[in-house]
Amino acid sequence: MADESLSLDAPDLRARVGRVARLAPDAVCLAFRGVELGSLAAGLRDAGYGGLVLALDDDRGALLAAGPTLGDVIVLSDAFVPEPDSAGSRFARAYETKHGHAPSLFAANAYEAVKTLAETARLSAEAGRPLTGGGRLRQALLARRTFPSVYGGELRVRDDGTIEHPLALFTVAQGKATFVRYVTPAGRPVVDGRQDGDGDAAVRPTP
Repeated sequence: MADESLSLDAPDLRARVGRVARLAPDAVCLAFRGVELGSLAAGLRDAGYGGLVLALDDDRGALLAAGPTLGDVIVLSDAFVPEPDSAGSRFARAYETKHGHAPSLFAANAYEAVKTLAETARLSAEAGRPLTGGGRLRQALLARRTFPSVYGGELRVRDDGTIEHPLALFTVAQGKATFVRYVTPAGRPVVDGRQDGDGDAAVRPTP
């Protein structure tokens, strides 16, 4: 695995992108967002790279800037896409009924965080161990580790207190990103709300 630091303002950008294309790696992950992502993806294809391109942003600006060159790109994003008959869809319906518009990923993240904390506090109180401070709350979260996620699958609490949840996988066609499924941060598919730990990585969309 190689890491190349690029700036779209660099005078030698075309040469450096061409060097990446000549190396012909199996895949290139572009850690850019918006128009910059689209421009770099287009430049990579123009340089002759024909391998798998992974992007981290489904923003409309990226899709428009790249044009048809994003047609075979796979996008992994933290977007919130409610799936039918899921906890995510129930939350989305309740949110839209109350606020008159669909929830953003920020609303989904806030709901998920509050729900996780409330459930942890409730279970601790029922077990006779009420949470009287931040230290006990942290211990309770780390003791359980995983919680149901509105993104499908599980929200997982890491040792440092940060969390991870499934990512949305999109394919791109005619300038439009189409949701395929949720995958874990490790690339495993989330199927019927469960995280599959045994199957192939889900960065290959279903035909």
